[in-house]
Amino acid sequence: HIVGELISGKVQAIDVDDLISFANAVTGLSIPAPPDFLRFEDVELYICPAGTTIGTIVYPPGFSFQASVVVFGKRANIACSVGSAAVSIKGSLDDFTLGPLAVRGVNDPRPTLDIELSKTRQHIDIDGMVTFFDSEAAVSVQVDVMPRPAFTFDTVSSNISGSVNSLTELFFFSDAQIHRSVTIQS
Repeated sequence: HIVGELISGKVQAIDVDDLISFANAVTGLSIPAPPDFLRFEDVELYICPAGTTIGTIVYPPGFSFQASVVVFGKRANIACSVGSAAVSIKGSLDDFTLGPLAVRGVNDPRPTLDIELSKTRQHIDIDGMVTFFDSEAAVSVQVDVMPRPAFTFDTVSSNISGSVNSLTELFFFSDAQIHRSVTIQS
């Protein structure tokens, strides 16, 4: 039984070389360092399984992690928290281009992800713009499992939304009530 345990820390920057050096020191191995492609910045970690109080400061039970991650020169931000009432994950990513594929934000300057999972609400929201050669699609997806299963899928020219009576209908659309609107641009 864990009582009063708290681990909290902040690290300004950790890169691949730091991780490999740590692994080599802990294991006694000689793992070769890969190219420098990954860096964690402004890392914050909080782990408090049962909650505790230190002096007059109350630390609730939970886990949280947030960081800015730079992968191949592109920045992604992530914040995750797990508490007694909910799990929350939020993230965003720098715009990027891979050959003919480009990804950027639509409603925000960057593509975003927002997930909330609790006893009363289970929700996923994804927002981004994808360009492939000369074709472009703005994509905004919202999926609710609770309190009532529903979904919305927006693109540049159409909106598909619906409500369902069960989780099975949400994923297989067996008896889903689906509504679609289309905007034609000339």
